[in-house]
Amino acid sequence: METLLQDIRFGFRQLMKQPGFAALAIVSMALGIGANTSIFSLVDTALLRPLAVKEPSQLVELYGTLHNGADWSLQSYPNYKEYRDRNTVLSGLFVYRVVVSSLTVNNSSQRVWGYLVSGNYFDVLGVKPMLGRAFLPEEDQTPDSHPVAVISYNCWQRRFGGDPAIVGKTVEVNSRPFTIIGVAPKGFIGTEVAYDPEMFVPVMMANTIEPGSRWLDKRDSNDLFTVGRLKPGVSFAQAKAALETLAAKLAQDYPENVGRGIRLGKPGLFIPEIANSVFAFTGVLAAVGALVLLLACVNLASLLLARATDRRREIAVRLAIGATRRRLVRQLLTESLLISLGGGAAGIFLAAAINSAVRGTLAERHYFALRSAHRLARSHLRAAALDRDGNSFQSRSGAAIIEAAARARVERGIVDGWLPSLAFAQLPRCRASQPLVGPSRQRRSNCAQSASRPEDASRVQSGKRGRDFVRRQLARL
Repeated sequence: METLLQDIRFGFRQLMKQPGFAALAIVSMALGIGANTSIFSLVDTALLRPLAVKEPSQLVELYGTLHNGADWSLQSYPNYKEYRDRNTVLSGLFVYRVVVSSLTVNNSSQRVWGYLVSGNYFDVLGVKPMLGRAFLPEEDQTPDSHPVAVISYNCWQRRFGGDPAIVGKTVEVNSRPFTIIGVAPKGFIGTEVAYDPEMFVPVMMANTIEPGSRWLDKRDSNDLFTVGRLKPGVSFAQAKAALETLAAKLAQDYPENVGRGIRLGKPGLFIPEIANSVFAFTGVLAAVGALVLLLACVNLASLLLARATDRRREIAVRLAIGATRRRLVRQLLTESLLISLGGGAAGIFLAAAINSAVRGTLAERHYFALRSAHRLARSHLRAAALDRDGNSFQSRSGAAIIEAAARARVERGIVDGWLPSLAFAQLPRCRASQPLVGPSRQRRSNCAQSASRPEDASRVQSGKRGRDFVRRQLARL
């Protein structure tokens, strides 16, 4: 341990002697690690991390199709009830709609984003509130009769200070009193991977949350995202075939449904067009991230090799006065790891800053993307626009990603540390087993033998001069 501390102290001193090199190396690694951590945080958020619900792989989203499949749409509430009550392949089916409303707490009004949801939303997802309860069946029957709400964990912490007695309290939503009946569990962000709702309100309260809305009774409206859970043993293909048959029956029963069909997908990315764009965008990001990391590694390796060339005389002197190659390699590895740890720490801070900036940027892009989707779907998807302040977009740098970045940085530091060690492997080793003062004949013989090789003569001569200098200094003591 004492030797390790000596190596660390000496490594710091060596880096401080060349602050320009140290700063350039750390900045190179910070850019590579920061950019990659941020990129893969986005990829993890959008593609890899499943929804925080029970068995997310069993969830399917039901889009409608228009003009005999030429276009797509969301679902209407009357059609949702038909699919919910008449299907034979789903154990549960719910709807939700992204909305924005005014929340008044302690005489302070704030804009909050949330969901209008059917009463079985939490039950189908298999999510139980950490405080209070979810919605009751009767709270999803009559319009504007049950002003109740479930708030998210983040909303509970940020807007109510984590008040343990929050259940049963009354707040104003769009100037109407609502009773908070529950708090969603920590980590639950609903059914969209990049959207963090703060409040869940029964869909029957649509007229309060969106004054003037009349879509609850219109069968030809396209206003609700619809998600179901497959029954045990039912495959995606079986569910698709059964629901297509049901859609054909609805077209026969209701004139508004003529030309409408059904299209199944995976929930989590709002609409199909956004999902396809995200897949393409994250693929490009991953490629760019790999290129940035490769360039950072090459740049760092070049810096270390250039520095190793400048230190050949120093290493030759240290070998000449008795240092072992093992000790030198360990010292070089220690210095490389110090640079790597510094670059890794700076990279993680950079990734946090990038993610913070990306929240606002992507939120704005989602806003305009969903406005385009509104025109495409002929619906009110503008309500699904993400918060322009960036509060609703969630890009999470999980502990696993940070841990992987740190591990990769340490491994890279070990590899980088070996490069100068290999460069010094051919230096002559003039080391004696006896004390430095009064060198033995064997050591002089070894040095002479090394000097007999033309390619090593200059190196040995350099080592002798260094050894003589050290000997003169010791003689003065």
